[in-house]
Amino acid sequence: MWDELFEIHACAHKVIDHIIPHPQKQKPASTDASFEMWTILDSIVLQWIYYTISLYLLTTIMEKGSTAMAVWNCLADIFEDNQNSRVVALEKDFSSARMEDFPNVSAYYQGLKQLTD
Repeated sequence: MWDELFEIHACAHKVIDHIIPHPQKQKPASTDASFEMWTILDSIVLQWIYYTISLYLLTTIMEKGSTAMAVWNCLADIFEDNQNSRVVALEKDFSSARMEDFPNVSAYYQGLKQLTD
C-alpha cells in the first residue's frame, strides 16, 4: 500500500520519473543546465522516501550518494525477497483468526479483510 500511495504523491508533484524510469526523462549529464534542478528534486524525493519508511529499512538502504530511483529499487528488492515468507505468515494469521479475538463481527470482518488485502 505504501508504494502505491508514494507513487501517487510523486505523480502529483511531477517527480514520478525519479522513482520509475521514463525514457524521455532521464538523469541529465552533470554539464547539462537542468542537472542542478534534477539533483534538487531527486533529493526531495529521497527525503520523502527516508521520512516514510521504518528506521530498520532506513538503516538497511541508506547509502551516501544514492539517487531516489536506486533507493526505490533497493526497497522493491527487499520486499520482493520477503514476498514468499510474507504470504506464509499471512495465511497462518488468516487461518488462525478467531471471532472471539475481536470485539464484534464488524471488527472480525475488517481484520480478515486487512489480511486478504
